This record gives sequence, C-alpha cells and structure tokens, in this order.
Amino acid sequence: MKFATLMGIIALVSFSSACKPSSPASTSDVLAEETQEEAFNLATFLRQTQGLSEKIKKMIAPGDAFLYVGDKQRFDIETNATLKTQGESGLFAGRRGIYANQWIDAHVFGQRLGQKSGGQIVELGANADMDQKSIQVYFRFLGKDIYAGKVESRFEQSIVRDLTQDAVLYPVPLLGLKVGGTVGGELGLVSELGLPTQKSLGLSFLPKSSLHASLGAGLQILAFSSAEVRGKVQMLDFQSLHQANLSPVPSQNAYYSTQAWKADQLKALDGQIDLVAKAGLSALPSSVDGSLWQAIKDRLGFEWSHTVWDPEPLLIKELPPFASKLLRLLKKPKEASACQAQISGLTSEMKAHQQALETKRKGQEGLARETLELEIQQVKELQTKAAGSCSL
Repeated sequence: MKFATLMGIIALVSFSSACKPSSPASTSDVLAEETQEEAFNLATFLRQTQGLSEKIKKMIAPGDAFLYVGDKQRFDIETNATLKTQGESGLFAGRRGIYANQWIDAHVFGQRLGQKSGGQIVELGANADMDQKSIQVYFRFLGKDIYAGKVESRFEQSIVRDLTQDAVLYPVPLLGLKVGGTVGGELGLVSELGLPTQKSLGLSFLPKSSLHASLGAGLQILAFSSAEVRGKVQMLDFQSLHQANLSPVPSQNAYYSTQAWKADQLKALDGQIDLVAKAGLSALPSSVDGSLWQAIKDRLGFEWSHTVWDPEPLLIKELPPFASKLLRLLKKPKEASACQAQISGLTSEMKAHQQALETKRKGQEGLARETLELEIQQVKELQTKAAGSCSL
C-alpha cells in the first residue's frame, strides 16, 4: 500500500515561506472544531516550499503522490514519507497515536522492480499508540517482512541488497551483448519512542536510503571477444528525521500535538554507466549497430564504448525544515474566569513538556538536536497562542 493516500486527510497544516532553515513552515490552530489530525506529506511540503527550483517541483507526481528522480526509460526512484498525529475522540477513547511511514519504488528500463517478488522495494513504518506506550514497527523488503513487531523503546536496523533477481534486460537491439539492470544499496530505519511527560507520547522516525543503479546482471557477450560494465549511478542518498508529540490534557479538556522535520542534503543521479568492449578487429562486428558504439583507446585494450546513462546530477545542499502544531480545546468555558483557569492549567502542562524536551536536547547533535529545537519552539508558541484564546 502506498501511504501517499494520506493526502486525503483533512489536516491542520499550512505551508508558509520556508526558504531559510531558520524560518520553518509552520501552522497553529487553537480552536480546531472538526479536524483532529495533523499530517505531513514530503511531496506536498517540497511542492509548496518557496525557494526550491522548478526542476525539483517537476519531480513531484500529480496529487503529491510521490517524489521521483531519474528517467523511467532508464532508471528511476519513487518515494514519499508521511507522518500524522491523531487525537480521535479527543482524550479517553478512540484512536490516539502517531503514525509514520515511508516507501520506495523503482523502475528499470520501464519496468517496475519487485514485480517478480510482489512488493515494493521497501516499506518502513512506526506507529506509536497512546494507550500502549509502545511502537509497532514494520520493515518490509519486496513485500516480505524483515521485521514486524512491537518495540518498547527503540528500533534500529539496516539492510544491504542488490536486486539482481529482479534485473531487467537492457532493451537495445543489435548491441552485440545482453545485460540486465537493477537498483540496490542500503536501506535503514531508526525509530524511538519518547515520553516527554507521563501524559504525552513522542515518536522519532529516521529512514535512511542510499540507492544506486547498475548493470552487470547476467552479462552475455554475443558479438565481441570481451566486454564489461563500468560505473554506476547513485540514485538517491537521503535521510531525514521526523519527531512528533501528542499530548492529551484531560484535566483541561484539551490536547495538543507538535511535529518537526529536518533533512540532510538530498543527493541523486550522481555517476555514469558505460559498457566497454573488445572486438579484436579494426571495425565493429557486422551484427552490431555501429551507431551505438564509440571508438576509444583504453589502457586495458578496450576499443569500443557505449553510454547507457549519464544523468544530470541533482544536489539540494540544504532543505528547509518543517514544523507544525495543533491545539484543540474540546470544551471552552464561556465565563472568562473559568476559561483563564483552564488555559493556566494547560500552559502549565506545556511548560513541563518544554522542560522535558530541553533536557532531552542536551548532548544531542545534528538532526536530532535540530528537530528538538524546532519542537521546543512549537511548544513555546502554543503557550503564547493558548494564553490569548479566552479573548477569541
């Protein structure tokens, strides 16, 4: 299942100008009467972020279904990541938790990898439940579970795979050889349960992808004396950290949630794939299409070269961060004094939450520290916004 279907969620998330890392996309809604969910979709975020090139935005599929890089006639990667906090029925019943997902698919020479195995390259997920205070994790590779089960605190796993069993034949006739193409690399997930306070639930979700495209599977030489594959293309090198908190405050008939997302640089389409061959003659074999090969002088004696793919590299050195927040007052007293008492109790809970996050931030580095700082800022802003809600 592609979790991009979460786009149908009505979410209290708006994306403002976020071209500078110090100014994350952010939203706040104090009195949310109907929406009980807060959602993030990576493809939507990139499309709506100001400052990113149009080239990047053209890589987003219709409906913000996914982000894709590459060339479907050669190699391409499709991926998306989503996260939502849900406070259904508010405080005591219904589905309350944090749900994070990422999936990756790939095409080689126009064919989807995984067709033989019946699954996407990878599906990663971590669902934290408010009532059970645990994470339900799944890590699927080509439709089969690498791991699926409950984790009490932290999950960390990575795999390295080359999908040679799903290699797709390079569809160029009269080439003088046959060879298959595939995508492989390292995939990983780190997810951790967080309990900033006894009444709140936190989840961190860190998927990692380092994938490359290559040839070489089942190389058959038909018209040359020898041949080999040279090079590969780095399809996607990317990791991001998403942290979220859901905090019911039953004593004040309210709940709030925060999200923070930060990524390292996104690097893709770096490299080149070539075929080189020896014919042992001054000319190409008669059964080979001469327009497909270029004559070369190689120190190893190879005489002919054919470029399979030489894409334009893609590098986004710094992606803007994302942060959002939601506060829902299930019952708002009409009398000013009662309302002030409710908000005072609520902001007291928020201050305890803020202090817990600040304590956790100590000793953290990189993405972990940056997302915690974003999250702390969201809790501070919620306190300010809540303080003025009685006058609304």
